[in-house]
Amino acid sequence: MNNLNKHTEYLNSKDKHTEYLNNKVYFTKDNRLLTPNAQSVMMGWEDPIMKKSAELICHNKGKILNVGFGLGLIDTYIQSHQVQEHWIIEAHSDVQNKMKKDGWDKKSNVTCLFDKWQNVLDKLPKFDGIYFDTWKELLDPFHEIVPNILKPGGKYTYWSPNDLEVHSVFKTNDYKVENGTTKLDHIASNQKYYNTSKDLFNYKLITRSYYN
Repeated sequence: MNNLNKHTEYLNSKDKHTEYLNNKVYFTKDNRLLTPNAQSVMMGWEDPIMKKSAELICHNKGKILNVGFGLGLIDTYIQSHQVQEHWIIEAHSDVQNKMKKDGWDKKSNVTCLFDKWQNVLDKLPKFDGIYFDTWKELLDPFHEIVPNILKPGGKYTYWSPNDLEVHSVFKTNDYKVENGTTKLDHIASNQKYYNTSKDLFNYKLITRSYYN
C-alpha cells in the first residue's frame, strides 16, 4: 500500500477514534502511549516538535488551548511559558486518570475539560493559541470551528498523521482563516528530516514516520 492510500485509509476510518476511546491505553516506562495492540498513540521522540509548537502558540502568553493531552509533552512546554490561561481537552478516560494523578487538574492556571471537544464547544472562550492532536480523528471538523474560537492574530497548529508529516499553521485576520500551510521536506531514511521555510516555522525537526 503506497503512502497516499495509507493516508486515505486513515482519513476514511471514521470509527477508529471511537474505538480508541472505548479501549484502554498504556503508558510505558520508555515514554510511549500505546493501544492494547501496541499501536503508538504518542511517542517520546515527538518532544522537539511539541517544544516548537508550544513556542508558536504561546506567542503572547495569553489564553492557550490544547486538544489531546497524550503524554503531556506540549502541555508541559505550555506551562513553561507562564501563559495567562491553559485549557486542555482530553477525551480518553485512562489519559484523564493519568492527568489527575499528575495533578494537572490542580494547577492554578489550567482548566481541564474531560470530554470530547465536540461536547464542550459552548464552554470555550476565544484563544490566542491552539494546538490540536487527537488520535485517528478526522481533522476537518475541528478546522472548521477554529475561526470561532481563535482570536484575531491568534495561532493554530496541529499534528497531521500521515507519512509526509505535513505540519500546518493557520492564522486569523478578523476571524478569516488564512492558510499558511507548509509541506515539510521529506528525506527517506530511518530518521526522517523535515524542514520548513515559512516565517512561522523556521526550524528543523527530526522525527520518524508512524508507518515504518
